[in-house]
Amino acid sequence: TGEGVEEFEAALTTFGDVPVLGERESAQVAIVEYNEFRCSFCKRHLDETFPSIVENYIDTGKVIYVFKEFAMYGDDIANAAKCVYHLGGIDMYKEFHTNAFNLEDDDAIYAVAKEVSVNESDFDACYSSSQYQEEIDADKQAGADVGVQGTPGFVVGTFDEDGNVDGVLIPGAYPYDSFVEVIESYLE
Repeated sequence: TGEGVEEFEAALTTFGDVPVLGERESAQVAIVEYNEFRCSFCKRHLDETFPSIVENYIDTGKVIYVFKEFAMYGDDIANAAKCVYHLGGIDMYKEFHTNAFNLEDDDAIYAVAKEVSVNESDFDACYSSSQYQEEIDADKQAGADVGVQGTPGFVVGTFDEDGNVDGVLIPGAYPYDSFVEVIESYLE
């Protein structure tokens, strides 16, 4: 690793059957985000930093972006996000993720799920069953295990075919330039 990673602690994590944006075959670097949908810093990262990461690294095939839920203030939106992903795939998940911040209640959650065109009866059955609670708990534990104490938290590094990510922990909504430095150090 080169410049840019010295200020961050080393971190190892893994990702399984979670939403992954980008091309695993061509990418050299993974960004694993631990997100809380009621977190203003997570929303700021989504609005201010994420679009540049998508444009310059994901769309160019250099980076994959892995979404993990770090539900600190209730599991309802995380549960809905898991349902949308498993029912509709990464594109529906990304749209849901973008619009699911600070939803107040189940009515608002169902409205966003409907907006992204997930099958309503399938979503209702999934959401009310909490069938992905173990995934939500595992995501949060994985984040805690790498040192995520608040959201957002990111592990950025190289990854293998089994989804193991070896990199550094970026603990917070750092500016885009910080992500560039770390990503570029792993692309060298």
